[in-house]
Amino acid sequence: MAADDHRKSYNQQSKTHVKKISKGKIGSDSSIIDVNKEQLDLAIDYKSKSKVPHWRKKNINNCDVIKEATAEQKKFYQYLRRAVLNGQFIDIESNSNYAFILLYDLYDSYKDHKDLKQLERQFKLLEKICPELGKHAFFLLNNQREIVEIGRVKCKSQNVDGTNVSDFYLGSAESKDVNRNKINFSKVPHWSDSYVYSFEEIEHATKAQKEFYEYFKGEVIKGQFVDIEGNTNYAFVLYFDFLNEYQSHSDIDLLESQFKLIGKICPKTRFYSLGSLRREWGKLETRKAKDKLEQYEDPNYLYDNGYSDYNPDMYKLGNVYKKKLGLKPREVKWLNKFNNPSNTFNSIEGCCIAIIESYISVLNRINEKKEIDEVLKSIFDKVISIEKFKFSNYSEEFDRKSAFNQFQESFYLTIFKKIENMVRECYGHKRLLNIPEFHPYSQATIKLIENTLGEQLYLSMQDVTGNIASPNIDTQIELNALNVNRWGAELELAKLTFNIQDLTVFKDKLDYLEMSNLKNSKIEAIFLEAAKFLTKHDHIEALRNYTKYVYYNTISSYKKKDIPNQLKKIISDSDKLIDYESILRELAKSMMLDESLEAVNDLFTPKRKKISLDKSEIDSVRKKHEGTVCLLNKYLETEDESSQELKLIETPDKSNEPESTSNSLFKKEIGLSSIHEGLIKKIVENDFIIRQSEVDVYASQNSLFKNQLIDAINEACEGFLEGEPLIEEEDDSYIIEQSYYEEILE
Repeated sequence: MAADDHRKSYNQQSKTHVKKISKGKIGSDSSIIDVNKEQLDLAIDYKSKSKVPHWRKKNINNCDVIKEATAEQKKFYQYLRRAVLNGQFIDIESNSNYAFILLYDLYDSYKDHKDLKQLERQFKLLEKICPELGKHAFFLLNNQREIVEIGRVKCKSQNVDGTNVSDFYLGSAESKDVNRNKINFSKVPHWSDSYVYSFEEIEHATKAQKEFYEYFKGEVIKGQFVDIEGNTNYAFVLYFDFLNEYQSHSDIDLLESQFKLIGKICPKTRFYSLGSLRREWGKLETRKAKDKLEQYEDPNYLYDNGYSDYNPDMYKLGNVYKKKLGLKPREVKWLNKFNNPSNTFNSIEGCCIAIIESYISVLNRINEKKEIDEVLKSIFDKVISIEKFKFSNYSEEFDRKSAFNQFQESFYLTIFKKIENMVRECYGHKRLLNIPEFHPYSQATIKLIENTLGEQLYLSMQDVTGNIASPNIDTQIELNALNVNRWGAELELAKLTFNIQDLTVFKDKLDYLEMSNLKNSKIEAIFLEAAKFLTKHDHIEALRNYTKYVYYNTISSYKKKDIPNQLKKIISDSDKLIDYESILRELAKSMMLDESLEAVNDLFTPKRKKISLDKSEIDSVRKKHEGTVCLLNKYLETEDESSQELKLIETPDKSNEPESTSNSLFKKEIGLSSIHEGLIKKIVENDFIIRQSEVDVYASQNSLFKNQLIDAINEACEGFLEGEPLIEEEDDSYIIEQSYYEEILE
């Protein structure tokens, strides 16, 4: 029997079935949801902008569950049902119960209107509203299609007089073999599409069409693919031909292999082949037949064996990483148990691969001791009674399988998320997932799972933790872009292992931090922190790092911080401050970092002028001043040859040095002076804000400049605030963030 394209000649004979809303009910007379006129008006007037009444997720296998709903939930359900019947999309805000009830409600209504296309349209819209019911809709639709096709397809294997139809039209087997070898078709004889009900359709074919059909069948029997150039009648006639022959040889495996090849040649036959195979396997009371029928209910099997174009696992992790990680079929299956739980962390490929490898390793360790699939089946048998599942009488097997699949999805997804948190901690990503374990099952079910597999899961995770691969540079770059302060832990570790005798090691670590933070919006903070640390050990390297800070700060949106006081004092004492500031100004113009770093290297190198001597000039000057030189020599001999060196004693500026204060409110490690503390207290007492003019007065009273005072406080506190300033400028005022203030309190 041909597909929808074959029915063009019958389009005008078809009638449009319009579903009417019967008095007292929404939908057909078979709908179990009774509503009065008042409820109907409420459903119609229900505003889509209203919040969807929350309904805790349940396992739903029929529409009777609506009777357990609250009045508000029933009212929203009526609104949703009416919208779907009118072809309107409604956001149910993840409350899937409404969608599942409506699925079975619409399925029951179909028994009255018998319009399969209408049911398909309704199910497609419902799947957009709630994607997770896609598999359920798929099976229910296939069930109805089979029922429709059983009524239409009548396979006639013999005529009334007992003559085999295939022999009657195509001759004996011997003549077929002769003709197949002799005929070679360069072009397929055109055969206009028509409704093919049985093999007898060959009777209406032309001689050329019959000859090609004979050739076509012979090639398919040999297992050869034949391009029929869109002439689908040949494929459908062969479909019925093989079905007739099966009545004689009863080799269902042969029939299935023949149908698979026909399906590749003409995909429109696949649906009908699947229906026939289901019927024939259903007649066999064997274990293999039962397994086959179960496989035919599995969308993955249908896709893998060419019966469907729909691949339900196309975007699941198992399929995505199957080739890349060389996964085994069992491992692919474990990863395809749930939809990809994508988030900012596992969307980074290196992180995702680390999670997948750890997840598979954990499951393999558990599987070595207990067959996970078998354990889950035994657990689920108990879960049915714990959760009080009720399965529909007319689809009990399907409903049970769907409930088990949902249980498996919850189990494997929970483990995957636990593994993800383990990898997050290993990779220094502080934000962990909040995992609702084995959602949506009760505490009794969770306890049952923990008692059965909890200990093995814990031990396996402990074993795997130490084997998680370190993130590569690409992963580090993405992680540092995600968490802008992640570099802090690595820099602290580098400081702890610092050895001045091996400065190169520390520099290499800083280079790696720079490379792995290229996408970090706060990359400059690394070099400011490094400059402060290196000031005590190597002022050239400290200046190089501050130069990098200035470079990266120029291309960021954060406010620039002045050179650290200790480093500034070092270069001021050596009269190099003006030269260094000149280097920074040039860097801001040219943005040539390498050139600026070279200039910093040369900053403390003594500069010598090249002197070229002209001997002839020297001789002429010597002759000219010979008398003067002799006279001076006499004077010099009489003078005291000793000299005194003048030493300039510089009194250090202690205005910014911390004074020891008793009963201080603040952490002693910060080293705030009484002047600093006084200003902080003034700001806090004034509701964490103060005008700049008041700070100016306060600074003058203490013989300081306003900016000098603010910078000194911020520089002292920034090590305790992850590099952030305590006091910030806002218009004509200064403010302190209350949370920052609380961080520096003792």
